[in-house]
Amino acid sequence: MAKKKTPRPKRARRAPKRPRRGTGPSNWGAAEFRYAALFAEAMLPIPGARSSREELFEGMEDILRTCPDFYPALFQLGVFRAAAGRTEEARRLLLEGAVRLAEREPALTEEIDLIGGVTDPLQEVLCHDLARDVLERLTEHYPSDASLHDDLGGVLVVLDELDEAVRRFETAVALEPEDARLLCNLGWGLLAAGRLDDAVAHLERSQKMSPDDSVTRGNLEVARFLKRKGGRFEDFYLRPIDLKHLARLEEGAADDGDYEELDRYVSQFNYDRLEGWKWRLCRRREPPGYQELYKSLRAFFGFVETISQDSYTLYEDLGLLSGRFRRVMHKFIFKMADADAEVLAEVHGGLLAFYGFLAESGLVDPDDFADLRTEVLEAEPDLVEKAERYAEVRHDPAIPEVELDRIREELFEGDHFWPLL
Repeated sequence: MAKKKTPRPKRARRAPKRPRRGTGPSNWGAAEFRYAALFAEAMLPIPGARSSREELFEGMEDILRTCPDFYPALFQLGVFRAAAGRTEEARRLLLEGAVRLAEREPALTEEIDLIGGVTDPLQEVLCHDLARDVLERLTEHYPSDASLHDDLGGVLVVLDELDEAVRRFETAVALEPEDARLLCNLGWGLLAAGRLDDAVAHLERSQKMSPDDSVTRGNLEVARFLKRKGGRFEDFYLRPIDLKHLARLEEGAADDGDYEELDRYVSQFNYDRLEGWKWRLCRRREPPGYQELYKSLRAFFGFVETISQDSYTLYEDLGLLSGRFRRVMHKFIFKMADADAEVLAEVHGGLLAFYGFLAESGLVDPDDFADLRTEVLEAEPDLVEKAERYAEVRHDPAIPEVELDRIREELFEGDHFWPLL
């Protein structure tokens, strides 16, 4: 399953509510007011009045020019830079934010806690190394904060630094031994490290403290699977789907019209396949630009689910795309406003890397993957040309709608009209 998330308020998008301790520059209050206003504007329901991402960047930079130690802006700007691939600049900003936070706040509380709102977005874009660096710095400043050690342990598991991950989880449990969540996460770390008996002992203790917790129950299922089948924790992500059980769920859903159990079953496997791939990417740091490939592929699969009329969308099913890849991409270019050559390259690269990983793991047939690879590579030049052509005209008010329809028909061969796969 997964590490149980720390129930820590995500306050990266809002200014702290209480008055600040310490002295600091006299313009801290103005910076705090401006920071809150920027995010209020970003969340306005009226698109024209909403702050753009670029305006948020500029606003954070303005805040730091007038109040260089305003750590919420340092953290937020660091996250922005990480998402843009500017890793070293992001690291500098994030570590400076950690230092400024420690200088100003002698202890972390819910009211000032920004950590989850910093490290979660970093992990979302696969910048686990940056999340590790920030959390290591913060645990130096706040060695008695169990949640920081726990968060760091979770990042280290993905980075395959398993001995240190377990040590951090153990530190968290030692600091708060009656917290069932921390015990669950220690059990998860021990699972990842291959220490199954120790993992089960801690997970069972966590379950006694919180009997209805689904994460603990899921991690115990993983432990039982590994005891039966052997292997490492990530092998659970690559377990074969039970096709007979899937067929029974599909038949039952068709009979009674209730697809909830089927959706849950398929969604879990889709999540696990992507999670297994993510672990591979984070540990090998390849192919180049793997963060963007991962992000683009997740978005692409979400798009495919919206246009599919099947009862479920199973990502590992190569039939999802084989033989109709061009049709899907025509629809993608038509629907997605930012589908330019760079985006297409990321989607294509992500598809090939993901299905190559599944083929290597024995989850898809290598010959079928080779066929899909040929289909993608042969279609790519034409699709890029169409995306660039459509980008030139799609928002041009000088082009009459009749002419725009003619261009769409020429580019997409009518594929943009069909609503579903």
